[in-house]
Amino acid sequence: MALPFLNGKMDLSSLEGLSDLIAAQTEEQRKQALSLAGGYLAQHIDIWRKSLIEALSYLEADLDFSDERDVENSEKTETYAIIQRLKEDFKHALKESYRGEIIRNGVSIALIGAPNVGKSTLLNK
Repeated sequence: MALPFLNGKMDLSSLEGLSDLIAAQTEEQRKQALSLAGGYLAQHIDIWRKSLIEALSYLEADLDFSDERDVENSEKTETYAIIQRLKEDFKHALKESYRGEIIRNGVSIALIGAPNVGKSTLLNK
């Protein structure tokens, strides 16, 4: 397993992944922890950061050259496209984080019912 290092240090999400790997009890937990420890989340955050910087540069260009008619007005279109992509990426990441929490923490269930109706048999199966 290759762990991401920057100046000899791991980032927070990679450390959390390493901690999750140590505590993993199932194969799915182990896979998820390896992905996190390997820098999966850090890579996405870096991509989002670069996209935000790009959108900001388009906005600044639009402000700086707003009075010049010979400069194309594509900055607003580019900015909007970047923001829309980020919005979709964030929605997807939030859905995945919910799934990841279930894998990481498991789910709690309660089997309730009258005595001798098969609760223990169901649990044992």
